Amino acid sequence: MPLPATEVADILNDELRKKGGDIITIPWSTFYEIAERQRMKPPFQDEVKNEAQAKYQLLVGYGLHVVVVCHDRNFRPS
Repeated sequence: MPLPATEVADILNDELRKKGGDIITIPWSTFYEIAERQRMKPPFQDEVKNEAQAKYQLLVGYGLHVVVVCHDRNFRPS
């Protein structure tokens, strides 16, 4: 059963905390496993992005090969 966007956002937050850093990259295959989905349309991706931002102040970006999750703060000031 596919997970709702709220639960996927919770898992992404937990993964980021476990790694102990400010940013993680997740291969698409792993992201599909996390979401328990075989297909994923843009509206669901937007839902995950919006939930992660609202609940945890996380930025979620979708690339061709990975999904990037990071804190919405200046974690590497120049």
